[in-house]
Amino acid sequence: MTQMHVVRLHQYGAAENLIYEEAQRPEPQPGEALVRVRAIGINPVDWKTREGRGVAEELDPPIILGWDIAGVIEEVGGGADQFAVGDEVFGMVRFPEFGNAYADYVAAPASELANKPANISFAEAAASPLVALTAWQALFDVAQLQAGQTLLVHAAAGGVGHVAVQLAKWRGARVIGTASARNADFLRGLGVDQVIDYTHERFEDIARDVDVVLDTQGEETQRRSFAILKPGGMLVSIAETPDKALAQLDFVNIMSYDKTGPWKPKKSGPHAPYKMAVKDVDYWTDKGIAKEKLNVGIPFYGYGFGPDAPESMSFRKIISTYAGSENRDEVDLPAGGTIYYNGIPTIKKKTKLALKKTGGIMIWQLLQDAQGDLSLLKVVNDTIDKKSK
Repeated sequence: MTQMHVVRLHQYGAAENLIYEEAQRPEPQPGEALVRVRAIGINPVDWKTREGRGVAEELDPPIILGWDIAGVIEEVGGGADQFAVGDEVFGMVRFPEFGNAYADYVAAPASELANKPANISFAEAAASPLVALTAWQALFDVAQLQAGQTLLVHAAAGGVGHVAVQLAKWRGARVIGTASARNADFLRGLGVDQVIDYTHERFEDIARDVDVVLDTQGEETQRRSFAILKPGGMLVSIAETPDKALAQLDFVNIMSYDKTGPWKPKKSGPHAPYKMAVKDVDYWTDKGIAKEKLNVGIPFYGYGFGPDAPESMSFRKIISTYAGSENRDEVDLPAGGTIYYNGIPTIKKKTKLALKKTGGIMIWQLLQDAQGDLSLLKVVNDTIDKKSK
């Protein structure tokens, strides 16, 4: 068994919770390459997740954080023929699942790696993937930025911002960037056509008829940015969903289920807990979405975890197979493993939540319901009828 060193997080919280220790070196599976890590990139999502925010809901400690890596191919699994041992590569690995980048070696899907350009260092390469992919997706996949258009980038000297500036200039766009005065020369060196010092100037007093705004800040900065867009212009935010966009929605189906499932075999547990529905409803309510526009999604099926557990099972089959399971949210299987679902008490609670805070309910997989008195649809209807009397 070959060992390596890792930095592992055993409990969410302060940086002191990151422990330098030994672990077993991974073996590349088919389609993967084993990378000897020479540098990693640390982004805001890293420390936010370490504190219990970010993508913490997707990961349960102990975990190895990190996604951006650069290094050298040590070994290749079957089907990873695009790389050879000794190739220098970089990439963002398995985001938002376990990236395991804080380690000597990472087994990475070959499709998520690229050859490192010879004219940049490993450190420079490791600093690139997340910010570059974010900027590319925002400008080209979403905004469809074209040559001759005008782009305003907020926090243009930041991680995503300074990459977005270079991509936009490469595309042939005119670029306006907001930044403090100390970063003005840096931005002009990247090709920014106009730098606005946000500490002394209001960007909306200067910028006009902008085709695309890249919002990296959210909140007040985002709200003020709509005034500078030309008719038909677009604001793309990587900070938060614009309130003006939310206001245009006819309704929102809150899909409070599938938090986990067969696609996350290492993250077993409830896929649709009641507290998740409460949190999701509160999120959209806090965004200012009217009660009548919200629907709470409830599942009529379960997911299994463990060697002998089925990947999924209808509520109908669960209660016909396991006595008394209609009043629980999980069943432990005799041969090992667990099936997680929503039983009658939880469906009743979610219906009451929907009646109190939303305008309706969306049922996912109605045909997987049971019949008769144990029907979840009957539980929903009876709860609504009781409330209306």
